[in-house]
Amino acid sequence: MDNLYNEMDFMLDRQGRSITLLSNTEAYTPDLIVNFNKNNSNYTVSIFYSSYSDMISALKSGEADFALTYPPINQGTSSGIVTELAFYDVGWILLPPGHPLIQKRVIRFEDLIGEKLVTCPKDSAIRWKVEPLYEKAGMEMNIVCESNDLDVVTRAVGCGMGYAFMPSLYMNDRPELYDHAVEVLAPQEDRQGYFGLSYSENVQDNRNAMDFRDFAMKYFHQMQEKVFYTHTKDIPRAYGLGEAEDSDVSAR
Repeated sequence: MDNLYNEMDFMLDRQGRSITLLSNTEAYTPDLIVNFNKNNSNYTVSIFYSSYSDMISALKSGEADFALTYPPINQGTSSGIVTELAFYDVGWILLPPGHPLIQKRVIRFEDLIGEKLVTCPKDSAIRWKVEPLYEKAGMEMNIVCESNDLDVVTRAVGCGMGYAFMPSLYMNDRPELYDHAVEVLAPQEDRQGYFGLSYSENVQDNRNAMDFRDFAMKYFHQMQEKVFYTHTKDIPRAYGLGEAEDSDVSAR
C-alpha cells in the first residue's frame, strides 16, 4: 500500500514538476532537453549557464537539481554532491575557410602560435580543458572574441576572426565543419574530456529528479557512440612522422 501511495504522489507531483539544470557548456544541453520533453511534457526544464563554483553552491543550497560540468565535480572535496561520469568528447580545431593549416589535416599545437583565437569565456568547459594545454606548451592565448554560444563562435570563425576549439559531438550536427577542421597531434588525454552529471545527495530521494537523471544518463551513453576522433586513422604517419609503435588516437 505504501508503494501505491508513493506512486500516486509521484504521478501527481509530475503535473507541476520543474527541473533546473546548470552547465558550463551549451554544446550538449539543448538536444538533451528537447529529447527529454518529447516524452515528459509535464516537466518544466530550466537551463542556465553557470560557473563551476556557482554550480557547486547551487547544488548544495538546492537552487539547482543537476549540473553538467567539465571537469566533473569532485565528490571528495564537495560533500553532499553525487557525481556520475556521463560521457566524454574529443576536441578539434576549427579554422577559417581557406586557412593554410587546413591542408595539413593534422597539426602540432605549436602551429597555432600567433594565430587569433575565438573561444568561450573563462571558467567554461572548453577553457578548463585548453588553458592547461597552452601552459604546457608555453603559449599565450591570443583571444579576439569570447562567447558562451558555440553558434556565435562558429560564425566568428567562418568570418575569419580566428580559430576555435570545437567538440566533435557539436560538429557532428554540422558535418560541413569537418571540411575546415584539423586534428592536433597530441596524447589522447589532451584531446579528450570527461563530463560529469552531478546532483545533491538529497535529490536521490526525489522520484521526479531521478526520472530526469535516468533519462539523461541513457541519452549521454547513446550520444557517446557518435564521438569522432580522426580523419586519418594514423595521425603520426599523416603528419609525416613515419610509423608509430602505438598511435595515441584511434579511429572511431
